[in-house]
Amino acid sequence: FANDGDNDYSEETLDATYNMLNITPMHETTNMGAWRKVENRGKKLAKESGDVLSITLVEYFNKPKYGLTYPKSFIRIYVTEDESECYKVDNLDRKSSDLKSYKINCKDLVRK
Repeated sequence: FANDGDNDYSEETLDATYNMLNITPMHETTNMGAWRKVENRGKKLAKESGDVLSITLVEYFNKPKYGLTYPKSFIRIYVTEDESECYKVDNLDRKSSDLKSYKINCKDLVRK
């Protein structure tokens, strides 16, 4: 996933960012609320740590919703040299305004 404001500094970056592979339906309350907080956390980590690996996972509903495969939730994993942080946000989020309420244990993401 590409945060719009992070990718508009060159024509080449814009072309690489805006393709059909970077599109998934996200409810506006999620996009403008909790997910923005998660993205801002990644920016803060990058300023503090330098390099940050950012991985986004999407969990889909088992059955189509609204006539398409619709995301149920989004997970963002941040990996720095010293630590990892993981966050999970439901696609129709009304949970909290506190970023800490979305933080999950990264070890819970590992399949056994």
